[in-house]
Amino acid sequence: MTARHAVIVGAGIGGLCAAVGLHRAGWRVTVLDRAPSPEPLGTCIGLAPNALRALDGIGIGEKFREFGIAGNRGGIRSPDGRWLTHRNPQMVSDYFGEPFVLARRGALTRVLLAALPDSVLHNGIRVTGAHRNVVHTDRGEFSGDLIVGADGIHSAVRGTLFPWYGAPRSNGMLAWRFVLPAGGPPCSGSETWGAGQYFGIMPLAAGTTYCFASAPKPRGAWDSHTELAARFGSWHEPIPELIAAAGEDLLCHELFRLDPPPARFHHGSTVLLGDAAHAMLPNLGQGGCQAIEDAATLAALLSGNRPIAEALERYSALRVPRTRAIAANSARASRIAGLRSPFAVAARDALVRASNRLPDSLVLRGMAAALDWWPPDQERASTRAR
Repeated sequence: MTARHAVIVGAGIGGLCAAVGLHRAGWRVTVLDRAPSPEPLGTCIGLAPNALRALDGIGIGEKFREFGIAGNRGGIRSPDGRWLTHRNPQMVSDYFGEPFVLARRGALTRVLLAALPDSVLHNGIRVTGAHRNVVHTDRGEFSGDLIVGADGIHSAVRGTLFPWYGAPRSNGMLAWRFVLPAGGPPCSGSETWGAGQYFGIMPLAAGTTYCFASAPKPRGAWDSHTELAARFGSWHEPIPELIAAAGEDLLCHELFRLDPPPARFHHGSTVLLGDAAHAMLPNLGQGGCQAIEDAATLAALLSGNRPIAEALERYSALRVPRTRAIAANSARASRIAGLRSPFAVAARDALVRASNRLPDSLVLRGMAAALDWWPPDQERASTRAR
């Protein structure tokens, strides 16, 4: 029997995870990407326990656990350096049976590409849309039994699949991201919340450090380095030193989300995943994790000879409510972190300080809606602490 063929648009983490999962399920896979080379844009991605289980679902989870747990301490600070809340990230691993892993996107991409035949990825191809079982590109047409739109928030596949759907919405915020090499100032993992803006620090393996920040987009012309220093240069150490060390690889972009996301993620034999389906704000660190969940779910439902139409109906039924709830929680977290009035900021910080009195188990149960997820058809482990 001839293997069924999937054409995947987009070679980000979600698209490559779908390619690996479908390839291991016996599909022939073609991945199209507009980038001229496989080296991805971006800095880091956080892999929470739910994402690691999704990677287990496509057979490569152990390779990602080798990147290690991010940081040894965590919490929220005020701009003057006071800790508002302070907890040990190891509690996530103890409770959910999995660590929180933070790794460079390039390293993850190389692991995923190593699990695929060399002929799968086609770079330098601009996709203009998809109709029925055909992807239209500037290099001709590609046809398959299944079309997967994993081409990001400005998805061309979504644009032709749901042509009436509105454009992504900006929330008026900028996001900065950069990674510093080993040898910089000693850091512990933290987020610092100010009035309408925040700065995060996450130690990586081998002494490197990942930093991220967000603040309202300024009016008029602005420079990303200068604006970052103006916003956060007077905050507690080592934030000014980290900003001063940021190099030319500093990334800065406006934050967008799909609000609301599509009511379904498929039409016919075309399906969306990742940001193409449910782009969300980054405040819960679940955007990439949900893309990986999408990929694992899709691969599980399309294994064997299950009819494509039946599998995609089930995929939308599983993924739409879950991703919609997590996107809403991410937006809620963004609003809380982005409070600006002095009264609102003081009240927020007082509530955060009060949360220190909550037992770890109660805090972790609140995280379970996002982190306590398993791929379809897999039994839940019974090792989590309660």
